[in-house]
Amino acid sequence: YTIFNVEYTFPLYGELQGAVFVDAGNLLPEADNPGLGDMRYGIGAGLRYKLPIGPIRLDYGVNPNPREHEDFGAFHFSFGFAF
Repeated sequence: YTIFNVEYTFPLYGELQGAVFVDAGNLLPEADNPGLGDMRYGIGAGLRYKLPIGPIRLDYGVNPNPREHEDFGAFHFSFGFAF
């Protein structure tokens, strides 16, 4: 599999930050035949609240090219850093 992520965060108020991101990735059907044609993309925005142990994250991601039976977007809630 392949994963790419670019995220830009910016201050909003105190420990609260805004974020915009682009994600891309794929699952390779065959390890000896990688291709960018199988890549899937997502874009989104979110909020980060910085705590001493890491941020609380609330994001909404959009699937710009949904396939049949796929959602247009989804919320994601997490603790800590992405990587």
